[in-house]
Amino acid sequence: MPVIITFVLFAAAHGKSEAGRFYLIPQDYDGGPAPEALAKRAIDQAMLQDWLANRIKARKAVILLDTCELRATASSPGRCSMRNALKNGDRNGNGTIELSELVAHVQDQVPRIAAKLNGIGRAAIAVRGATEGSQSARFGSKGEDFALAGRLQ
Repeated sequence: MPVIITFVLFAAAHGKSEAGRFYLIPQDYDGGPAPEALAKRAIDQAMLQDWLANRIKARKAVILLDTCELRATASSPGRCSMRNALKNGDRNGNGTIELSELVAHVQDQVPRIAAKLNGIGRAAIAVRGATEGSQSARFGSKGEDFALAGRLQ
């Protein structure tokens, strides 16, 4: 099996943080907020990490989760937050979007977008220490910075 150079997973979905664990809620989830249902029916962070570490053969991997709890949203209908980052996130002006630039752009923009939309959920790249009742971006990394894509015009 050939090795993929860079694997990027972008998911815009519902999510839930429970007892320090993040759960990605699939489209057909019907278990409600009970921790037992989340553990049985949602995709928890350990499963996502296992998929990346053990099943997807890539030299570099990035997980981007645009998640919300309940009725909150990280981006409004008709707005694509990823397109915005790929168009406006080139902070050093070299024509490419590096991982660090994407992170900086998302961490800067998510609270602004959420405030405009009166958002109360969380948008996360990696969830750690997010504050209830506010929308913020979190980042966790192992490894070096690298180019993700060319800047969109």
